[in-house]
Amino acid sequence: MGRLASLAAAEDRQAAQLRGIDVQRLGIAAFALAGALAGSSAILIGPQTFAVYNAGDSFALLGFLALAIGGYGSFGGALFGGLVTGVVEAFTERYLGVNYDFPILFALLLAVLLVRPTGLFGRSLVRVV
Repeated sequence: MGRLASLAAAEDRQAAQLRGIDVQRLGIAAFALAGALAGSSAILIGPQTFAVYNAGDSFALLGFLALAIGGYGSFGGALFGGLVTGVVEAFTERYLGVNYDFPILFALLLAVLLVRPTGLFGRSLVRVV
């Protein structure tokens, strides 16, 4: 029920309320869960990044690249996009240098989006109103 209720609230908040879903409580619970996950992952990420103030920018950018390459709406595509992003970043930093990882990743993103605009595993959905 939680996943369907979350999807319903994300799609149409008013319709979800009319179906009896407590949208406000669901939003607070989702926010609390996201905060708990971020806090618990900070324990693992903090020692690796030495708690640099702008480390989240590169993590967010790499996450976006992984999602865009893999395709929106596909969990497997997001995992594959993350794997491709990580491998390309590691090889680029190893063989070309640290300054070339983001330009190469954006070139890869551009190539993928030119061939498949929805990403490698993404599906284009048409919403009928």
